[in-house]
Amino acid sequence: MLFDLVSPEKMFFLDLLLVLVVAAVLLAGVAFGSLFCRWRKQEHRVALILGLTGVVLGAYAHFMFGYLGWLAAR
Repeated sequence: MLFDLVSPEKMFFLDLLLVLVVAAVLLAGVAFGSLFCRWRKQEHRVALILGLTGVVLGAYAHFMFGYLGWLAAR
């Protein structure tokens, strides 16, 4: 049902948009973590945790959109 609504060309642009959003969230997470650590006088553990969480979630979402695009192109 979803595959009939989204063409492979649209899926490519959605995937590209998703990559840009994930990169922005990752950078925002690292920046927020760095500011939080400076404010709380802690090490950069929070920035590392937020950054790695963003990488893992971004990789999973990128994989799922790529998989959906592959299925739509079949």
